[in-house]
Amino acid sequence: TNACIIAFTSTWGQQFELTGKLLVVIGFEHIVFAVKFVMAYLIPDVPQDIRLAIRREHYLVQRKLNEGIPSSKDVDFSHLFPVVLYKDVI
Repeated sequence: TNACIIAFTSTWGQQFELTGKLLVVIGFEHIVFAVKFVMAYLIPDVPQDIRLAIRREHYLVQRKLNEGIPSSKDVDFSHLFPVVLYKDVI
């Protein structure tokens, strides 16, 4: 809308014919979209401190869920692998 107003009503736009005015509108529109996409790419959707808080919360939930489950360090597997002495092999 702003590009149309500039191209069709301003004194600067009066020096162009209709096709030139349309090219100004289309060019202005493409520049605005390009700047918008660059800004959207450069500015993150989620701030860094919020992203860190989400990761921390996910870690705490996983830690709480795994709290009752014994790890392989807590389980004694020695009864599954009896110790074989060298003299028993000979």
